[in-house]
Amino acid sequence: MNVLVVMGSALLACTALATARAQQRFLVRPGEVLGEIDRRIYGQFLEHIYHSVEDGLYGELVQNRAFTGTTWFTRTGDTLKLTAPETDIKTVIGDRTWTDYEFALSARKTSGAEGFLILVRASDDRNFYWWNLGGWGNTAHQLEREVNDQRVPIGPRVRGSIEAGRWYRIRMRVEGDHIQGWVDDELILDMRDGTHRSGGVGVGFWATCGEFKDMKVTDLRGNTLPLSLADMPTEFDLPSEWKPWPDRRTTAQLVEEPESPNTGLAARVTLDGSRRGIAQGRVHAVQGKRYPGVVWCRADGDVRGLSVRLVGSDGTELARQSLKNPGKTYAERKFSLSPRKTDPHAMLVVSAEGTGSLFLDMVSMTRSDYVATGCRSDLLEAVKALKPPIIRWPGGCFASIYRWKRAIGPQRERKPFNNYVWGEWDSCGFGIDEYMRMCRVVGAEPMVVVNLGSWDDPAKEDEYIREALEWIEYCNGDVTTPMGALRAANGHPEPYNVVHWEMDNETWGLGVERYGRLVAKVAAQIRARWPGLLIHACTFWEKEDPRLLELCGRYIDFISYHFYENPDNYATAPASFEALWQRYAKIIAASPNPKVRLSVTEWNAQSTDWRTGLFAGGYLNVMERSADVIKVATPALFLRRVDAPAWDNAFINHDHLSWYPAPNYVVMKLFHDHFQPLRVAADTPEALNVSATRSRDGSRVVVKIVNAGNAAIETTIEMDTTYAARQARAWQVSAELADRNTLAEPSRIAPHEVKTSLSRNRLPMVFPPRSVTVIEVTGRLAQ
Repeated sequence: MNVLVVMGSALLACTALATARAQQRFLVRPGEVLGEIDRRIYGQFLEHIYHSVEDGLYGELVQNRAFTGTTWFTRTGDTLKLTAPETDIKTVIGDRTWTDYEFALSARKTSGAEGFLILVRASDDRNFYWWNLGGWGNTAHQLEREVNDQRVPIGPRVRGSIEAGRWYRIRMRVEGDHIQGWVDDELILDMRDGTHRSGGVGVGFWATCGEFKDMKVTDLRGNTLPLSLADMPTEFDLPSEWKPWPDRRTTAQLVEEPESPNTGLAARVTLDGSRRGIAQGRVHAVQGKRYPGVVWCRADGDVRGLSVRLVGSDGTELARQSLKNPGKTYAERKFSLSPRKTDPHAMLVVSAEGTGSLFLDMVSMTRSDYVATGCRSDLLEAVKALKPPIIRWPGGCFASIYRWKRAIGPQRERKPFNNYVWGEWDSCGFGIDEYMRMCRVVGAEPMVVVNLGSWDDPAKEDEYIREALEWIEYCNGDVTTPMGALRAANGHPEPYNVVHWEMDNETWGLGVERYGRLVAKVAAQIRARWPGLLIHACTFWEKEDPRLLELCGRYIDFISYHFYENPDNYATAPASFEALWQRYAKIIAASPNPKVRLSVTEWNAQSTDWRTGLFAGGYLNVMERSADVIKVATPALFLRRVDAPAWDNAFINHDHLSWYPAPNYVVMKLFHDHFQPLRVAADTPEALNVSATRSRDGSRVVVKIVNAGNAAIETTIEMDTTYAARQARAWQVSAELADRNTLAEPSRIAPHEVKTSLSRNRLPMVFPPRSVTVIEVTGRLAQ
């Protein structure tokens, strides 16, 4: 249904609503202050995930500007290679109707954390068996079954590992419900399971690189079954973001170019006398905007007529700039394009004519209104509208693979790296300096998560500690320090003075003992040099956090807690977290450092329908009521491109044209727009989730109410004798649980003002089912 808005006092008795009259009193006592609420509970968390930054907030309009190779498997003859690590990367080949067969192959790991994934009876990439060899940190082998993306282990987990650099002979046999597997002719797997009865074969890796060759499938009579790799890309194919132009008759491929300005790879276009080049689509060309950019290029042969163009979706030319013809060595060519008309699906084309070869690298373009901030303007305005007091960055899991020095200095020197955790290349164009600029534009305090090597070899611990300390110096040191001087050389002479620092992310793989000692080691060094900084340590949950506090509590200021809630629990989950925070208050009080507080640096309900709005409202009220223990909170995801394969819970959801707010955004903005810092006492109906607050001078009282139930609740809100109320305004949102905003309907769920009738400190109200309400009362404290 559409958003339900309650208008006018006549609706208070509306028989269309199943109204339950509240049995309990709703009394607000503005004169009784219970505590102070830290505005930073309305923070946000910006991770490089699912195009939140790349092809999202970051104002670079060209994807894969440095022509990095594919992160997918590439084919060389009959060998499949993976040169950039990914988690859960697999390819399915063969006939989905195959039933009983043997699959034999050779496999070699070249680098990475684990081993091989061998698939049988795969009907697609969501339904299969895979034999996980060297899984679980390269400690064990086990068969796993996946049905519609739900994966479960089958049978015993056998201890074992996969060595790098060694070729292994692997064979699997499926017959009826019988599944067997051999490594170097040793039978290791012998199981029965009848879930999948037919399907092709496949191979994959988990955070690992390597090769597969000599792949062969035979039926149980020994007949070879056809297995073709012809559709797999080669290592010389253009990255998927680019295509030959004007058509496939153009020869354009990746080549190694050691002298290229960035990765050592470039796009080579073979010219045969006609105009040819490469192109990239998904450009939102807007009349009246300029599109400045650069291209690095060189040429062999008689190459002339170099140009950069915007071409419309109908093939017409929207803008063109001719550039100086390329020479024998790489040089930068700048351009600025002004489209003659708007086209939401334009194409950027770089081309030349003549004969010989045109080599292209670092093709970069932005838009004139993005230049000052480095961010896409509409998404930046969406961020600013939330007024986040603090923004956590860069991750998340991304923080545990992020090396900050890659993303400073001139853009042409920033080499992209594979963000394999979230399946995208990161250009390193948005680094610490760009993040700090964004924070200042938004008015947010920064919070940086450092990488302490929790995903890497323990032998590198000191290297990661040194890098983390250098990052702090880069942000906070003056120009007489080595890193402060580097920051100044990069155009930022004044220190950033970043106060909040988190010690890596979700470090549970280290165990509480190792992590607690690691934090104590690092934090002691931070304290010795920068005593005013605030340090966040990752939670090890309620059971082990008392031990964490014993190990490093005297060095830290916050325990960083994470949770993601089932959206079906929108009504009940907030209360369970309120009880949890009360237990944490006791844990901290009994610890070596009772001044430690909680920072809930990842939280959300996993949906973008109205359930997540109701949960957000209920949970924000819980945090306001738990202000004695929670001082910082940053939900996730913040931004997400709408075609992402998972994590559909983001506040800001976008494509290359526009965006829409999810219900959690709608509710958080409504609550934060009416934030007041002092929590006051209130007696409220049990069926409602309520937070009552006021301004320091008492001129405003704000009451936030969530009715997560299926019936409307009618009641009268009273201000006690400590307050003289003059005026009341109210805003309300209500919807069906499955309702959501979309790109086509971005305001379907939105707050609307409700007419009020305040008389003698009494305000009659109806709270519709599944609704969120904010009431603001102006007046004064009684003398």
